[in-house]
Amino acid sequence: MRTVDAGGSFLKTLQGIDSHFMAGSWILSLGLLLAWYNLTRWQRSRLDHDSTPFRFSIRFFPSVWALDFWAVFIFFIGAIIEVNSVYTGIPEANLQHSGIYSAYMFFALVGICTVRGVALPPASKEAAFLVAIALEWISIKNHHLPSPLHNAMHMCFLYGISFGVIGVFSVLVQNATVRPASPHFPPMSCSVLPGLLLCFSLILQGTWNIQITTIVQQPWINAWNLNSPEHVLLIMSYWCFHAIFAAALLFVLVLVTERVVKCKLRKDKTAFQIHSSAIATRKAASLEAGGRATPLTVQIPTSAKNM
Repeated sequence: MRTVDAGGSFLKTLQGIDSHFMAGSWILSLGLLLAWYNLTRWQRSRLDHDSTPFRFSIRFFPSVWALDFWAVFIFFIGAIIEVNSVYTGIPEANLQHSGIYSAYMFFALVGICTVRGVALPPASKEAAFLVAIALEWISIKNHHLPSPLHNAMHMCFLYGISFGVIGVFSVLVQNATVRPASPHFPPMSCSVLPGLLLCFSLILQGTWNIQITTIVQQPWINAWNLNSPEHVLLIMSYWCFHAIFAAALLFVLVLVTERVVKCKLRKDKTAFQIHSSAIATRKAASLEAGGRATPLTVQIPTSAKNM
């Protein structure tokens, strides 16, 4: 009698897509959203001197209801369900992946609380994200696989996570030690580079996960020799090109966000001038209609002038 997997798995029903592709696409999207959100804010603080000083924030898009963090939380719930459906005969793998995903769910909860105004210490989001990505690094570091090719793939993934650990730690220190505004010390913008290192890590992890799909899945796996040193070297070369692509993509985003913010500021300035002109016109018309178009002159007494 054939048994039916009642729990099912969304990713298991999409075997042609593979979980690495789904996870990679998700991580890549988060990296791009994080970079776009913070680069536009940084460009505005640089181009508009009246704007709020820049401070890197682990937000993926603005939402008063913290929809970005809710999306992260729900995604990792699905990931835990998926991994427990796939690795039914390997409970250790279930435990390992579920632990990593739970850490990111905790980060999402901290983010939701921060957005909703819960009193938390400064840089709590960054601290929670550091805990999650550090646990992921430790888990991948001790994730040994049977073939040199599989180990090389996971070591490349580990290198990408390492950039994220350094980046989020730098953002945490920067945000936790930022000087509060005071009459003697005006607020200053923080550097965007530590945050961009975190974005670089997420983009690199995302594209590398998608690359893994073309190595471990059919029909591509038939073209690889799992024990060949040459193929291990080829994997490392692929990863270097992924790193260059991630850096180039961030460079393009810097240029694009600068142009977008400049256009937005120009439109805001034009709209303000039109609005001011309209107000002045209406005011002049109302003065003329009331017979007070000529400005009133006030005679100042001579004694007042000599005071």
